[in-house]
Amino acid sequence: MSFLSLLHTQVDKILLSNILSLQDFGIYTIAITAAGALMIFTSPIAQAIFPRMNQLYQLNVKDDFFFLFHVGNQLILVLIGSASMVVIFFPKLFLFFWTNNMVIAENAHLILAVASLGFFLSGINTMSFSILMIYSWLQKVNIIKVISVLITI
Repeated sequence: MSFLSLLHTQVDKILLSNILSLQDFGIYTIAITAAGALMIFTSPIAQAIFPRMNQLYQLNVKDDFFFLFHVGNQLILVLIGSASMVVIFFPKLFLFFWTNNMVIAENAHLILAVASLGFFLSGINTMSFSILMIYSWLQKVNIIKVISVLITI
């Protein structure tokens, strides 16, 4: 699972570093880094909620388990959704304010918008992955990660 996660996050850079010029690769990297920052909203929430969800599952307290899952999903959706929509709809402005460089903003804004949409969709599935882990459905997690790697390629 760790290998697939690493491959999923790095395969695009490995492939593009051999295809793109250094300048184009730098622009791509800036856009992906900015989009990836959206994930800062998901991991801490899932990591904070996961132990309690696991405990509730082990105790077979289904109502509280699903309530906590629902609250975690809502919190993630509100946080990553708000930030993502700003970046998706105003990528050029976002990049300009972040880098203070209009050339980068002009060249990277489309990549940033598309990547932000991808990170948004990935982020809203964070709690679903937590449930797969709690239910010990690791094979399903690996299948999803393999499909993600193939889509990225």
